Amino acid sequence: MDDASFSTFRIMPGYTEDEGKTIVRMGKQEMERLGISSGEVVKVSGNRTTAALCLVDDAKYQNSNELKIIYLNQPERVYPIARLANVVYQNARIIHGMGSLVKIDKMVSKVMEASKVILSTTKEAKTVYGNDYEKKIDFTKYLENIVSKGDTMNFVIESEKRKSFFSVILDVEPSNNQDTVWKIVPDTKYELKELANPDACLPRIHDSTRLIDLVRVVPIVKKIKIDEDLSLTIPFLEIYNKGVMIFFYLTERIHQIETIKMNDTEMKRPLQKLDGLPVANLEISDDKGKSYSYTRAEGHGSGSTFPSTAPNWEFYSKHTVSFSFWPPIGRDVKELTIRVKEFFWMKHPMPPHFPRASERLANKDSDKRETKIGEFDKKMAPPQMHPVEWRGLAILSGPWEFKVPLD
Repeated sequence: MDDASFSTFRIMPGYTEDEGKTIVRMGKQEMERLGISSGEVVKVSGNRTTAALCLVDDAKYQNSNELKIIYLNQPERVYPIARLANVVYQNARIIHGMGSLVKIDKMVSKVMEASKVILSTTKEAKTVYGNDYEKKIDFTKYLENIVSKGDTMNFVIESEKRKSFFSVILDVEPSNNQDTVWKIVPDTKYELKELANPDACLPRIHDSTRLIDLVRVVPIVKKIKIDEDLSLTIPFLEIYNKGVMIFFYLTERIHQIETIKMNDTEMKRPLQKLDGLPVANLEISDDKGKSYSYTRAEGHGSGSTFPSTAPNWEFYSKHTVSFSFWPPIGRDVKELTIRVKEFFWMKHPMPPHFPRASERLANKDSDKRETKIGEFDKKMAPPQMHPVEWRGLAILSGPWEFKVPLD
């Protein structure tokens, strides 16, 4: 296995107290393996590269949104966990949420103290927030953060009114080469620079809705049998003038029933592996050595209604998932290499569809007598809110690699 693969981590929810900070946490063992000390600056690479402080993840820590990881087949490798604060997640342009893979490496660039941070804003900001809106920003909350050119910062003007805006870091002083990162210190000054179109500074994630000028369709028709009931088909890719879209079909044969218990009530339903909308962790490159960034373009599933009680019933469920990737393919590119590391999805939560047994008993007598409209039946148990049971993160492990000739 490639040594570089050991810098790949699976993203899980960050610490609540890290919100707004440029902090990433990982296990002590992983830090030692990568030669990283606690408090050291690391490089975080998603669809974009940013920087963050690396701290040790407490093995006993559990976020309220913690997810169980469920492997549906034998993984090539179980990736270690990294917890990214929301700011790091945002600046690395990570799209697919929890379960996505990200690369974290030791930072080789110099870390400098920032004397001034120059950020984008718009003239309309004064109309929306007032002429002195800069004075309402609490810049102290960014102290100790690690920043680089192109990062974004979220400025809160009035938290109670949920007034805030995103600003892009245009430059940092003292200026240096592009790879330099900076640390916000108590003496750091901030300058908001008005731009006619501040959104133009954002490293935009490719918008698949802009892929409208289709140039050609390249057939692939590669079929992969994952297991007895699950298959993967890669039918084709579409080349546009501004990017590319590739399609995947995941087809599942469903022929078993599972029994689940919810609030003292048993219910039966089809037993499915694909019980969520899959996304993929991909690696896309070409024969010129160029790598491509990607995002999910579309995704939907189809299937059948719940089958009858016939002893030999079965039906098929197909999920179609497409991804757009960029930059556009060069005219000199002869071949693409697509590597699907895995598919993953949030397993459907279990809402309490049925009333608890205690509620049914309370309702039993009240159902026997008539009540007037608007009359509150004191024997009727009041509605109760029950927490949704998150069933975890499901992973269908690859890898599956194939070549796509373009000539």
